[in-house]
Amino acid sequence: MNFINIIPVLFTLLLPACSATSPEKASHQKALLHIEKEWKLIAIDGRTVDANITSTLHLDSKLKASGILGCNRFWANAELKDHKLIIKQMATTRKMCNKKANNVEKKVIDVFSNWSQMQVSQAKLTITGKTHKLTYKADIIPNQKSITIN
Repeated sequence: MNFINIIPVLFTLLLPACSATSPEKASHQKALLHIEKEWKLIAIDGRTVDANITSTLHLDSKLKASGILGCNRFWANAELKDHKLIIKQMATTRKMCNKKANNVEKKVIDVFSNWSQMQVSQAKLTITGKTHKLTYKADIIPNQKSITIN
């Protein structure tokens, strides 16, 4: 067999290896399926967030993060690795917020800005940083249709 005949054989053997999904990538894709929702902050360090304060998080399939910190909106890039999350290069609006909303924003930014442990279920997302633990619940997006199964 000469060299020209070996090339197609090599391609057929090597090409499937290029498209194979690594266990890390599969885990990453599975995590994205669970977190690609609108999340509403319900507690910080186990204490319920004031009902007058809105803090949300949305992560899309391209790991673009957006939401409301407590009063100000934000947009950023996120990274996932080994069940840890970090949100980088955050841009925010700069509204004047009340003291309670400012305190929520500081804690959320602190957790987002550093690698933080992430646990997710269908309806609950917990992000535990070095100094604070954020608990989110899945929020229904107004345009999202809910499905009832009997």
